[in-house]
Amino acid sequence: MAMTVGGRRKGAVAEINVTPMADVVIVLLIIFMLVTPALDRPEGLKLPASSKSPERKNDKRIVVVLRGDASAWLGRDRVDSLGDLLVRVKGRLQDRPDGVVWVEADEHLPYARVREVMDVCRDAGAQQLVLRTERRLEG
Repeated sequence: MAMTVGGRRKGAVAEINVTPMADVVIVLLIIFMLVTPALDRPEGLKLPASSKSPERKNDKRIVVVLRGDASAWLGRDRVDSLGDLLVRVKGRLQDRPDGVVWVEADEHLPYARVREVMDVCRDAGAQQLVLRTERRLEG
């Protein structure tokens, strides 16, 4: 409730105090900012940490995901073999003139497996490979 001090009005003022509403909106904004990056990552995938992590903002990008069980996924579709991955990535690169392929690999995978998949993407015609990591807070 608002009050006037030293004014001519007496009694309650018919103005809405928006401070509590602004506090709630700010808290919701912070919650959504923290939750949204987690929605972008496949379930069960733990990316390696880095202080300078590129953000994936566009769902139209070509994303190859390597899960902890060494299974490969192209977007949300499971890929059975590296040959199948080569054909699918090559097909998707025809629609994308920038030639960028994002690779998201579980931090517990051996580097040799990640390197294999990166070589397949390069053979498919990828101009640039982006290895996505989890953003680590410095401090």
